Amino acid sequence: TVPPFHPSHMPSLLLAFGGDRPAVLFVFLVSLCAVGPVGLMLHRYGSSSLLRMGDSRSPFSRRQREDFKQRRSRGTSLRRENSDTGHDWANADGDSSHYYHSQRNKRPPYQSSSRVLENLTEIAYMDVESEAGSFLYNRTWLSVPLKDGVPPTKLRVLQFNILADCMASPPCDDINAEPQQLEGDTMRPSMRPPPPVGSFGLFKYIPGEIKWRNLRRFLCDKKFLVWRRRLPLLLHEITRVDPDVICLQEVDRYEELYAYLHIRGFEGSFVKKSHRAKDGCAVFWKTSKLTNTAIEYVTLHAENVHVAMMLRMKVSARRSVIIVNTHLKAGLDQSYEDFRVEQLKCLLEKVKDFQQDSEDVILCGDLNSHVETYDNIKPIVYSFLKHCGFKNAYGREPGYTHWGAWTDCEVKTIFDYILYLGRIKVLRVLQVPPEAIVGSCPDRLPNQQYPSDHISLVADLQLVDDVDNSKDGSEADRTRKNGAAVRGSKSSSSSSSSSSQTPIHSPIISLSSIAHSIRYLLERQG
Repeated sequence: TVPPFHPSHMPSLLLAFGGDRPAVLFVFLVSLCAVGPVGLMLHRYGSSSLLRMGDSRSPFSRRQREDFKQRRSRGTSLRRENSDTGHDWANADGDSSHYYHSQRNKRPPYQSSSRVLENLTEIAYMDVESEAGSFLYNRTWLSVPLKDGVPPTKLRVLQFNILADCMASPPCDDINAEPQQLEGDTMRPSMRPPPPVGSFGLFKYIPGEIKWRNLRRFLCDKKFLVWRRRLPLLLHEITRVDPDVICLQEVDRYEELYAYLHIRGFEGSFVKKSHRAKDGCAVFWKTSKLTNTAIEYVTLHAENVHVAMMLRMKVSARRSVIIVNTHLKAGLDQSYEDFRVEQLKCLLEKVKDFQQDSEDVILCGDLNSHVETYDNIKPIVYSFLKHCGFKNAYGREPGYTHWGAWTDCEVKTIFDYILYLGRIKVLRVLQVPPEAIVGSCPDRLPNQQYPSDHISLVADLQLVDDVDNSKDGSEADRTRKNGAAVRGSKSSSSSSSSSSQTPIHSPIISLSSIAHSIRYLLERQG
């Protein structure tokens, strides 16, 4: 019988094996030293973890990893016609490889007092209502009375810039850094009075020009910007209104949002901005109500990273609607406003080509453009869209949709929109939180109660049948008079009613309508 091996036997074995052969003994010892650490690493992380694809602890499911491999081998089509319903992800060039990079270069998890989310399964079954608590603002609906005998074919659309994690949180090597105190900033946040109700624009707290740079910090405490705290608030803000269509911007953790929404009946699509940008746009839709038949991704300008996505949603056997989601370039200067118009021209040309059989269009997005002139910036973008035929679901615009505050300034504007074109009526909209409530918080947005510097917009849209066109057309004159009277009133409730009763117009985007809008803008500038 062979005696059992014991570590004390190792010296005698080495002498017996290589006592008279020093070279062989040296090679054996070197090999042992090299293989030992590698074996420990493979045992710790798994044999395929070096490729980041076979690790059982990977946040991606087996189906997703197989889908990634297939897409890398055959490429991703920019346009899917008559495809099966399913979530899709790509950047503007049709490449999904950014998911590998985002996972490989993922920052270490932040240490926070909130419960640590370990994987997508835990996120999917997270109770966001209990974790969000009572932090979110209470909001009310502005309803429009329906005519008797007119059953609504309703779509509830949500528009939300969720504030990307890469833009909210400090870099991983500077997680403990306090908000940057700029020279000349002598007014403490608690001493800053809120802007007057109804005002908008850029409010500076230091003399001179505001320099927008990547290292700037939001005014609120950094613990309120940690993703693991913001995620339940974002998901609860999205799902508590039970939307049918969800349009999001500044998405850099799409797989986590998808994990939670997918088991609740949603499918989704994501497009990442081009070049080195980390975030992008995402659209989710309720599969019990909508069927996606085509998706197309658009690069808005060759010299910029911004993108858009167009989705054809089948509502019924004879009715489909186009959902457009975009995020235009940011910048508080007239030159940026002019550039955003160029981006819109490109987008509307793509929508015109994508549109079939006079389909209705719902355009959601963060346009980074206000509705009125402020700080010597003329709002060309909003006027351009209105002259192309688009109408605002909120009618008389809310007082704000973005109210971000930094150490040196704060910006209060209307940047977010739900616009529609076609045989659509507005049933009701969700009001933004009162300005007095948000203004009473020294941090403005984001803050302890709200996870983003943008407020979500929600609208119930009724898809009107062709048979109703004559009824609405006969009320056109009366509607215009009511709308003119409401515009002089300060009541937001009346203004919402007037917007919903506007006569239905042709949903076709034509070259002539775009050219007419361009001529209008040139005459206005001249």
